[in-house]
Amino acid sequence: MLLDQEQIAHRVRELAMEINRDYAGRSPVLIGVLKGCIMFLADLMRQLTVPVEVDFIAAASYRVGTVPGEVDITHNLTVPLRGRDVILVEGIVDTGRTIT
Repeated sequence: MLLDQEQIAHRVRELAMEINRDYAGRSPVLIGVLKGCIMFLADLMRQLTVPVEVDFIAAASYRVGTVPGEVDITHNLTVPLRGRDVILVEGIVDTGRTIT
């Protein structure tokens, strides 16, 4: 085990404090990359004091018929992002292709 439950909870609180500080007076959009983000995003949202809007995106790179390295968006955003602060919440980053 790399991190135990308390270490993870502590880091989530630290991240939330940073977001609360950095986005005070603003309302960022949290975009969760499904499905791996759900638990982490929920824990993070409970610690936030700044107002946020939440949306989700789903991406797949392991489906039959996809070209290696190609990401297929299977669920797109519904919240307009133009002019908004956006925080992308990803559960697991293995290749980095989802966020590029």
